[in-house]
Amino acid sequence: MPPRFDDHSFNSPERLFRELPQMRVEFGDRTITYRQLMNHVPDCRLVNCSFHDEEICDSLKIGFEHFEDCMDRRLNRCYICLFLEQALILHMAHCSDRANCVVPSCRHGFEVFL
Repeated sequence: MPPRFDDHSFNSPERLFRELPQMRVEFGDRTITYRQLMNHVPDCRLVNCSFHDEEICDSLKIGFEHFEDCMDRRLNRCYICLFLEQALILHMAHCSDRANCVVPSCRHGFEVFL
């Protein structure tokens, strides 16, 4: 069953995209930014990872899996994919090592959206 998106949790594409660029998560003496989070998600295999409490890691994992398989993405009919395209474009604009990036679709560049 696909995830339910609403505007009251981080499962909401609008809230996630709105808060993603400025989002900072405090972990003791360090701060995690959205770029670090985007790099964290593809490699995360922990059931209770440090981002799990915010639901954001699971939401992005589900979204990335959906984005890779969605048949409606190329027709711009998928609400989830439209959001993820914007988030990936935002990520790619700031990514300094796209050739080795772990974020799905980043290393392939804009051809993934065609």
